Amino acid sequence: MKKITLTLALCGLAALLTSCGGSYRKVQSMEEQMSPYTCAGLHVKHAQWHFVDDFGQQVDVMGSCAKGMKHGTFEFAVGGQLVAKTKYIKDNESYTTCLVMGKTRTNLNECMKLRAANAPAQSAPMPNVNAQQF
Repeated sequence: MKKITLTLALCGLAALLTSCGGSYRKVQSMEEQMSPYTCAGLHVKHAQWHFVDDFGQQVDVMGSCAKGMKHGTFEFAVGGQLVAKTKYIKDNESYTTCLVMGKTRTNLNECMKLRAANAPAQSAPMPNVNAQQF
């Protein structure tokens, strides 16, 4: 009987502590918008981020944050072109529809890697190594 009472008391205490949850910001700061996408501390319907990913691409992201977690559909664009739509459920990637080479299902990292591999190379002027300077 003591174990049951103790278990109920601990469950009640845990429920009380979690129900008092934290307060979440409803507006992103400029620093948050210019960093890789995270929903830590946010409760925003139309959050947006602009950052350079691991593959050197300038990525624009729009999505929703609920209670500090990514939740709902996030849209990823590179160079103004929609690359992927990812569904998050309580901060976990559920599925990603990759739009790089037609519609395919893959994870977000593979889709962004595929986009980087198929992106047209940016042509920078090559230095003239044969030119002599006097």
